[in-house]
Amino acid sequence: LNTTNKDDYDYGNKFTGNLLFYYKLLVNSKMRVAPNVGIRYEHAEQDLSNKQFDVTQSGGNMTSAILGTEFNIGKVSFGANWQAPVHQNLGNHRVEAGNRVMTHVSFAF
Repeated sequence: LNTTNKDDYDYGNKFTGNLLFYYKLLVNSKMRVAPNVGIRYEHAEQDLSNKQFDVTQSGGNMTSAILGTEFNIGKVSFGANWQAPVHQNLGNHRVEAGNRVMTHVSFAF
């Protein structure tokens, strides 16, 4: 949830959800590879200026297709995925999102 900043500008609240399907392949006793595919949905409410004016170039929703791979080596995991918009309505169709790449690294302890 977002709040109003010192300039009396309120960023719209945002929701993001992913649904990913993995298939884990055992390479050896310490390494796994997990290709994945899925979908991502994002929704953002419109921003509000001076607590009364909707900022029409903000807010909207987008659905993206996801394709990626994750590697697990011992207690370390790393991976990347590519996200391509399949449907979008951002800023009342004034904004167009392109493809994204996300990378990650995690450590189990």
